[in-house]
Amino acid sequence: MSEFKVVCPFCLYVDNIIRFRMKLKRGGYSRKRYQCPDCNQVMRKKTLTREATLHDLAEWLYVCIRMFNKPNEKFYDRISWEKLSDRLKKRGWANDFWESWKTIKENFELYSKEEINFILDGYSRKKIDLLLGTEKQYYDEQRRLSEWISKK
Repeated sequence: MSEFKVVCPFCLYVDNIIRFRMKLKRGGYSRKRYQCPDCNQVMRKKTLTREATLHDLAEWLYVCIRMFNKPNEKFYDRISWEKLSDRLKKRGWANDFWESWKTIKENFELYSKEEINFILDGYSRKKIDLLLGTEKQYYDEQRRLSEWISKK
């Protein structure tokens, strides 16, 4: 059994990747699609297993909301806001997350189409900046996220 821990981007639920496997009707498990056992959201394996900082998570959620809010299917409604907020507060990350959210919201019009596509594809901000040649200074958020996951 694998001990690979992952974080649901919709509610910040942390558990072993085995618990996220999605059963197929014909038997067995999907190799590409996974489902959070807490909020029941279905996502690609790539989305579930990506390395991300709090800023990356805030950026991904905000961009998805902006890009996928259609009249009959709102991405906004897929997010477990209550669980997300509660888990951010418990870890002491609420201020950092919402500050990132606010910055992203204010600067969204400055994002290029390439940046938006990279974000939707699950790339981290660090990798996006490397790919676009706009490398910046980064904080220790990835280490903090890894520590949080390992404590779970």
